[in-house]
Amino acid sequence: MRKTEIKFAWLGLLLWMAASPALAVIILPENVDWSKQPNWLEDVPVQETEPVVESEPEPEPLPVPPVEEPLVRIRLHDPDRMPTGIVTLRDVADIDCDDSEMFENVAAIDLGFAPEPGETLYIFPHRIEAGLRSMGLYEGDFTIDGPERITLHGESQGVSMEQIEEAISAGLLARAVQGPGGEVEAYLIRKPAPLNLPPGNLEIEAEDLDRPGSGIRQVQLAFIVDGEKVASRTYSVRVNQKSYGLVAKRSLVPGYLIHAEDLTEGLISIDSQLADSEIVFDPKQLIGTKVVRPVAEGSPITEDDVERVPIRIRGEKVTLVQRFGNVQTTAPGELMEDALKVGQEVRVKKSNSRKTFVGRVVSPWEVEVR
Repeated sequence: MRKTEIKFAWLGLLLWMAASPALAVIILPENVDWSKQPNWLEDVPVQETEPVVESEPEPEPLPVPPVEEPLVRIRLHDPDRMPTGIVTLRDVADIDCDDSEMFENVAAIDLGFAPEPGETLYIFPHRIEAGLRSMGLYEGDFTIDGPERITLHGESQGVSMEQIEEAISAGLLARAVQGPGGEVEAYLIRKPAPLNLPPGNLEIEAEDLDRPGSGIRQVQLAFIVDGEKVASRTYSVRVNQKSYGLVAKRSLVPGYLIHAEDLTEGLISIDSQLADSEIVFDPKQLIGTKVVRPVAEGSPITEDDVERVPIRIRGEKVTLVQRFGNVQTTAPGELMEDALKVGQEVRVKKSNSRKTFVGRVVSPWEVEVR
């Protein structure tokens, strides 16, 4: 109740009591100071009441829209076999798509070239997303599941330094055997760069052996796997080459005429001071020649170490031989220069004639003319 209503209630009670003669006793409350006029309304507690708020009706739930299925589902996995050429999405994923044309376009997404032997290709989902977005597909149109990364590693076989040196030595020795024969050793000057080749049956062949002899050489090798050339490399090599040739069996002094017993076969080192072409292999080229500079025992004898004693001198008579098939004719002739050795070409003329010819010495007494 409000204070005004309480005030009127007390007033009505007092008036009723004054008008009723039957009531002789009025009971007043204790502990009240009656010298003052009581304020009946101040001591009465007033109960406050909360206002009544009408509740609003709960809104009806909105209908849930149906979930749209993605157009493309992709699940990444490691490839069953190493792809060759360009890697596409179909090589590394299972693809679910009802639209056949879209399926083919998604499956053909380019993910890069297959790794070369010894190299690695990493494929991440964001690379696939870029390809899908270029086709007009966006988030919600596709899902990509599977590992966070696909790793493709090109299988390979390495080539050791020993294999390279062995192939170079084999090629150099094969060339030496075609001549007089000998020994060849080859060493790489520096450690070669790693070479990764496809797996398979490996063969190494020498393509270019540089010039013969000892020293620094540039050798080119071809690397063949299963019959197919897959690489070519050039290597700097230090070569030590020895060839068989004639050496002095004993020390020889200038002025000495060489005999057969003065010669023997030995291994001669081919270096910058002695070319392979300077080595003498046929004893006939040295027998009867005169030594012009000292030759130590075991040292090779070259054309520069000897002087040939003419087997016939200028002006001496020889027989001129001329052949026509099986027919042979002879005529007396004369040397116009010294004949130093068999096989030498010399100028000759017929006796009692001024006409000269060029012939080849076939013996100390005969010159074959053309």
